[in-house]
Amino acid sequence: MNTLKKETPLEQSINKYMKIKYDDHIINKAAELALFICKEFEEQFSDINFEFRYRIKSDSSLKKKLLKLEAERLEDLFFIDELPDTQMDYLKNIIMKKYMLFKQMDKESAKKEFDKLILRKNINGLEEKQLSMSYIEEKGRNPEKPEEYLKLFDIIGMKLIINNVPKNYKTSLNPIDKLIEERDSLNCTTQEYKKLDEEIRTRVILEFMDNNILTNEKLNNMGLYSLKNRRKNVVKTNGYKAAHSTLVEINNEDYTYEFQGRTKYVEKITQEGVADHSKRFGKNRNLPKPTYNNNQIENLRKSIPEYYVYRQETKDLYKCNFIENTYYYYLKDYWKDSRLLEKLWNVDVAIIKK
Repeated sequence: MNTLKKETPLEQSINKYMKIKYDDHIINKAAELALFICKEFEEQFSDINFEFRYRIKSDSSLKKKLLKLEAERLEDLFFIDELPDTQMDYLKNIIMKKYMLFKQMDKESAKKEFDKLILRKNINGLEEKQLSMSYIEEKGRNPEKPEEYLKLFDIIGMKLIINNVPKNYKTSLNPIDKLIEERDSLNCTTQEYKKLDEEIRTRVILEFMDNNILTNEKLNNMGLYSLKNRRKNVVKTNGYKAAHSTLVEINNEDYTYEFQGRTKYVEKITQEGVADHSKRFGKNRNLPKPTYNNNQIENLRKSIPEYYVYRQETKDLYKCNFIENTYYYYLKDYWKDSRLLEKLWNVDVAIIKK
């Protein structure tokens, strides 16, 4: 008699993407793609100062993202009356896990959130059904197909940040060059200057992404293509603005690479201020208090991504160490405490035995 427990859709997805994350192929391909992007940018826009880095999603972030997606999938099925009664216990388990993990609730409080879900359907069933149907259409994912719905595109997340475009700079692109001339005729302390400066950097990003990288035959030669329905310019009322795209391997569509372009200003407000990403549900980043044992440090290692940084001076990629990874992940905390890097460094060194 076969007594093996069948894996849930969430467990299947976690196992699948953990295997992909640790595959040498995706690690090597990410490095190849990163160097390609930086080389292309430097050839097209020499002398424009930029930053480029990418991260490999942490184990905990990967699992949290899939848990969130599974909760959304099950909720949608529940509200559109397509969730079998046999999966109600699974729904309860997933909803409780979500609140316990994302909101640090105890079991009793998490169960109350599940009860609220049931109550919402009992009171506003038709309205909730319509909302879920709209969500399904907007996401373009079929909740009845877990392997389609529980799909990650950002195990590798790349970011190009434009710091500044020099005075009197020429791009050979007439619309951008006109904006540069107009900007340079103004006093750099005025709001109009700052507005034009931001517009120029944004135009450079869009030009590079849409008319270079995403249309570059070399990309195809690398075995990659741009996923059209994932190319979008995200503009939010809080000031966040970025160009998003997803590059997919031709021979294996589970291997994807997210690429974003943004300005230094937007990068700043995503770390602190109105567009702070850590304020979103499930995105909170609270640097733990100083820890002094191997177990706690190892848990911290699992919770932060691995970062790779492009060095313009040497034209190569630098793999960040543990301390540097915490710096990029908890950047706003470092801005608040200038000695935080030193403190964490001392903590890490202190646990090394002779």
